This record gives sequence, C-alpha cells and structure tokens, in this order.
Amino acid sequence: MLFDNRGKNIMKNGDIVGNYKIVLELGRGSFGIVYEVKDVNKKKIYAMKMEISKENTNSQLKNEYAAYRTLAGCFGIPKVYAFGVHQKRYYLVLDRLGVSLQSIFEKRGKCFSIKTICLIGKKIIQCLKEIHEKGKLYRDMKPENILVDYSDSKQLYLVDFGMSKDYLDPSTNEHIPLINNKKLTGTARYASVNTHAGLEQSRRDDLENLGYVLVYFAQGTLPWVGIQAPTGKEKYRMIAKKKASVSNEVLCQGITGEKYFIRYFKYVKGLKFNDEPDYKFLISIFDKILHKYKYTDDSRYDWICVDGSESSADGKKTKKGGIWKRFKDILSGCHSEK
Repeated sequence: MLFDNRGKNIMKNGDIVGNYKIVLELGRGSFGIVYEVKDVNKKKIYAMKMEISKENTNSQLKNEYAAYRTLAGCFGIPKVYAFGVHQKRYYLVLDRLGVSLQSIFEKRGKCFSIKTICLIGKKIIQCLKEIHEKGKLYRDMKPENILVDYSDSKQLYLVDFGMSKDYLDPSTNEHIPLINNKKLTGTARYASVNTHAGLEQSRRDDLENLGYVLVYFAQGTLPWVGIQAPTGKEKYRMIAKKKASVSNEVLCQGITGEKYFIRYFKYVKGLKFNDEPDYKFLISIFDKILHKYKYTDDSRYDWICVDGSESSADGKKTKKGGIWKRFKDILSGCHSEK
C-alpha cells in the first residue's frame, strides 16, 4: 500500500490510472508522489507525478503541465505524454528519467571535476536560454532538479516546473513589472540575492541560481549551508544576510578557474531586471576554462568511463543503465532548504 504524507492510502502497485499501470513508487515530496508506470497498451515505461492534495485552482502540477506544453521540443526538457485527474488528484505522465545530479554528487563523495562542472554549466545555460526564449522563468534551479537520461547519461534534463512563471505577458508580449515584497519562491540555498530581498524574479535570477549550483559542485558546500535557526523564516533571513555579505571573490575562492567564475557572477549580478542575458558570453566563460586546462567538450562527465559506460560512486564500471537501476530518485516538488 502507498500512503500520502498524512498516512492515507492513495495508490497501490498494479492500480490503473488512465492508460497506465502503477509499477512502483520512485519517491515523494511535500506536494506529490512519483511512480514508475507502464503503458498498458505499448508496455513502455514512464514516470507519473501525482499530487497529494485533491484538485485545486492553485495546483502546481497544472502549472507544470502548462509549462511543459509551452516548452515542448526545447533542449533539456522532458516530453509529456498525458495529463488528467484520477480520484480528484491531478497526475502528469512524462519521460522516465534517471537520477539527479544531487544523487550522483553525493554518491561520488561530493566531488565533481572542473571539466564536468563546465559541461553542466554550458548545457544548463543553453536550456535556460530556450526556456527564456519561450517567455518562461524556471525559478527553482537546484541539483535535485537536474536529471540524467535513463538510458543515455550524457543527456541532462531540467524537471519540476511547478514554480515556473511567465515573464512576458502572453497578451502584450511585454516584460512583467518589477514588484517588491514578493515571497521567496524556489529553494533558499540557491536563490538569488534579489529573490531573498523580495524582488520579482526575472531571467537574471535563473542564471544566478545556476551559478550557486555550480559553486556547490566545485566546493562541496556554500557559505550559508548549515545555518541553524529556531524558525524557517529566521533561517531564510540569516541565509539572505550571509549570501548578500559574501563577495564574488570569497564565494569562488579556490575553485579551478576561479577568475572565470567571478566573471560569471559579476555579469549576472550586474544585469538589470528586464535585461536580456548574453547567453553566448556566459557559455564562452566555461569554454575558456575548458580550453585553459586542455579539456574538450565531449560530454564525458565524471560518471562516464572512457569507453562510454557509466561508472558507479566507487569508480567501478556498470552495465549500460545499471547505475540508474541501483538508485531511485525523487522527481516531485519539495522546495525547502536542506
């Protein structure tokens, strides 16, 4: 039996939802549960996200489905196959992907090479570029939301668009206005300084979020990780204060290619609210690091062996796709600071 966060049974293995049969639970978060499902006709495997709360007008899954429809065909965006309501709960069926970069990072002892970090940076900037070109903001960049393909671990995907938002008015195509006193949206650890300050998010914030993720991969931590406080509100306030006080130089100190990371942050933090970022310039920053240290952009991440097979946390080879079968991942939306 499978239960929601209040101990109530929602689904069990073998249940049918639309044209899909529940195979097993992959994970759960505050807002939903993710299952591996099989198409009863084609016998293909997919992932299904189902909200814990019964259908409501503020459904994050409805927002996520709308985002996937807008972003269909964009680089690094999974394909959606079905959306509907089952037992008064919204569900979404999409590509069955592999594990998150957070899972891989932890299994490897929180250590990625500078080459891998640069390759990740380039891929995700390109993904954000295409998201932004469709008039959308991502607003929840974090390692848990960057997944590898289930069968080809050279491919990266962004998932969980429940927090996404239009930054261009669909009717006028004009940029949304700058608004103060906004609540924090996303994950506090990787949120931009302006987001902590209560400012409306724009394209610059997605890129600043990514910068913190890349520094986390390079350093294994961030200066504000581990802050303790009696309440969540006070913790967010302390994270915001610490983040605003840390200079780009201190943040990036000791990273291979340090000056290039500093250049990245100076650029994205210098953008005005409605500025269009120069994505080509940002990608070139990571190309320069690769060139300086004599690496090539061959999509061979740390988890890819020389012969193209995957490697596990201990560096041993696994069969194609084997590492992904060993680790199950949570794709559902849990947006709290860890």
